[in-house]
Amino acid sequence: MNTISAYSASAEYRPEVPPAVLEPPLANTYSLRTRHALLQVVLQVTDAVEPSMINAGSLKKWGVDLQPQRALAILVYYYLIGVYSSQTIATEVSKDILLRCLIANESLDWMLVHRFRHDNQSVLQECMEKVCWIMNRENPEGIEPGLVFSSTIHRREISNFLLLSRIVLEVEKRLALAAQMDSMEMDD
Repeated sequence: MNTISAYSASAEYRPEVPPAVLEPPLANTYSLRTRHALLQVVLQVTDAVEPSMINAGSLKKWGVDLQPQRALAILVYYYLIGVYSSQTIATEVSKDILLRCLIANESLDWMLVHRFRHDNQSVLQECMEKVCWIMNRENPEGIEPGLVFSSTIHRREISNFLLLSRIVLEVEKRLALAAQMDSMEMDD
């Protein structure tokens, strides 16, 4: 059972709600305040993950002294702002002082990012679903509408069941895009 389903225990179904237009966001379209607020939610979710649930073998293999929850947070954060390429993620982390501090100034190789994503697909999906749920139901301060879904959705008017199913579809789509980007990078 997916743990996010506990959030939807009181769900009611309203089929009259029009389907959402899912739009992948562009990382540079969000304000610093929104990105910071998103990172706070991501850290709240990823820090709650038991370390034993994360396959940290790739981190150890590459000799990186990085907490597995932090590596997980980096990937969840970037996938939710629409950055899927392992090469781009590794490059962006090296440029971002806040994220470098978050990972104790460790350098990330793109192959490490790729391998970590591959080894932790299910926990990544679960964390991304939880973050999306929090962003769309609890409406944390600083989160701009439409960060994950088109802003045409009225978040309070959509049923929990419908929102949850859209979150799952969106997260699966983003993880598939990340895998596709990694595959293309491996071919180069």
